[in-house]
Amino acid sequence: FWALAIPLCTSPFVSTALIFHQVAIFAERGLSYSLAAGVFVPLSIASILASLVAGVIADRVGPKELFFLQMFVLLIGTICVLFIGSYTGALLYAAILGSSNGMGRIVTSVIWAHLYGRYRLGRIQGSATMVMITASALGPLPLAISQGITGSFTVGILLMALLPVAAIVVIASIRLDKIPYIGSQI
Repeated sequence: FWALAIPLCTSPFVSTALIFHQVAIFAERGLSYSLAAGVFVPLSIASILASLVAGVIADRVGPKELFFLQMFVLLIGTICVLFIGSYTGALLYAAILGSSNGMGRIVTSVIWAHLYGRYRLGRIQGSATMVMITASALGPLPLAISQGITGSFTVGILLMALLPVAAIVVIASIRLDKIPYIGSQI
């Protein structure tokens, strides 16, 4: 459970940190407050569209592969925020981060059912959701601390960019096909 739950917390941890500090990050890069607020619409649209596509991907290739794709997109979005300097860059960042969030919603829904079946899904997913909400709540803190120490968000964002890579390594090392299917009592 924990070997899966902790890597699955990467997206809410990083995304919440970036979104929570979005106005200040944009301002640090010379972008307006209104642009920082305005990109929530394309971020949401990208999230919805990515959820639709991710459902098809999960059915065809499986949740582990979808997780890898989601972490790669999250990594690109995290690094992308360091280079935004225009309206177009802000829209691109919002679309990438929104796509990662949309894929993450599908990954976290599908992977638990895939591993544990429907019999224990409520219990497992309830516990996993609690862990993910905690990660989401804690996400902005390291970025704020890093900004307070260095005077910039750059170091904190670069450190957060390491998290999707670490999550990929952890999930890649887990042989999901070798985990006994606990849901066989259905």
